[in-house]
Amino acid sequence: MLAETITVTEAQKNFSDMINRVHYTGAKLTLTRGKRPVARIIPAGKHSRSTGADLLEWLRSCPPMSKEERESFADAIEAGRAEVNVPPVSAYDL
Repeated sequence: MLAETITVTEAQKNFSDMINRVHYTGAKLTLTRGKRPVARIIPAGKHSRSTGADLLEWLRSCPPMSKEERESFADAIEAGRAEVNVPPVSAYDL
C-alpha cells in the first residue's frame, strides 16, 4: 500500500480521522512540512513491519541530497558499522 502524503497542518486539523484511517484501513501516511517528509504514521501491531518496498518508497520521496550531505551520510554509516564491528562493504562486493 502506497503512503499518502499529507501536510502536518492537515494532520493536526484532522488528527482523529487520520488515526482512524491508519488503524481501521491500514493506511500509511507521510507527513510533510514545506514539501519535505518529516514523519510517517503507520499501523501498529504485527502487520506493521516495514518492507524493502517501504524503504524504497520513502527514499524516493526524500529530496535529493547535496554532495556534502551524501558524504556526511556515508561517513555516519561507516561510523555505525565500525561501532557494531561490521567490516566495510565495497560497491564491487555487491
